[in-house]
Amino acid sequence: MTAPSTAAAVIVIGNITLIGLLPFVFFKPGRRTVGWLVTASAFLIAPLLVAAARAGHAGPMLPAGAVRVTEVAGAVACLVSVYVIGVAVGSHRTPIALWHQRDDAPVEIVTWGPYGLVRHPLYTAFLTALVAAVLVVPALPMALAAAFGFVAISRTARREERRLLASHLGSQYLAYMARSGRFLPPVGIFGAARAVTAPRS
Repeated sequence: MTAPSTAAAVIVIGNITLIGLLPFVFFKPGRRTVGWLVTASAFLIAPLLVAAARAGHAGPMLPAGAVRVTEVAGAVACLVSVYVIGVAVGSHRTPIALWHQRDDAPVEIVTWGPYGLVRHPLYTAFLTALVAAVLVVPALPMALAAAFGFVAISRTARREERRLLASHLGSQYLAYMARSGRFLPPVGIFGAARAVTAPRS
């Protein structure tokens, strides 16, 4: 059992801490519902598992050399996550709603910046942070926490998409779905890439 390095642990915990700060510095105020807490639970558990692994408890079940390689990949994934958070937040003219706010009515569909390629770039960044945590602590508890986070965020994204399709922006959103991916860019990336440079209306 090999503990992750201090640097790798700090990078992952810092990335997830940034995600944890978003509800207070970017998202519109909202209720911390049970659904919100369930979705957030993976991001509460992951840094605790990283800290436990760093302290020598429940660490990666891989040889030291392999852990050092996965740590580098995890650090790169964290940098990608932070970058995507930055460009996604910068693409919004107004803050967006927290998870699971049933009474939040959509005002506009953001299709520029990273939204030209994926419909939920913030969720992409969150999921990338969970992948980074697994790379830094490649152990079963972390893999389970990340898998739960993937399921919870996927359900949240589907619910948000259903709400948008049922709104007055439904036809616009349907056309947007045809040229963008949910969390990853579509296969026809060149067509979607043109949307990245589309001017804000």
